[in-house]
Amino acid sequence: MKVVGNKEDVNRIELSHKGLNVSFNCSMKPLPYDYNIDISKPKTIEIIFKDSYEIEALIDVLEKFKKECFGLIGEWRQYYDE
Repeated sequence: MKVVGNKEDVNRIELSHKGLNVSFNCSMKPLPYDYNIDISKPKTIEIIFKDSYEIEALIDVLEKFKKECFGLIGEWRQYYDE
């Protein structure tokens, strides 16, 4: 797995699969406790996966993290470029 972009200031994530040429974007929703987040100017990082094992491993980690932090982190939504 490879992460490209400014990892310090992100409001949009692009997920890509290296071999399949498949990708999609997701943007951060405004947080209920922070209305100052500007999502009109995308600050994107790209996460590039080499294979489906890396995707499954990240999903497992994120599910565990979500259980630990539920209610404390913001929500993300899938975003389609048209």
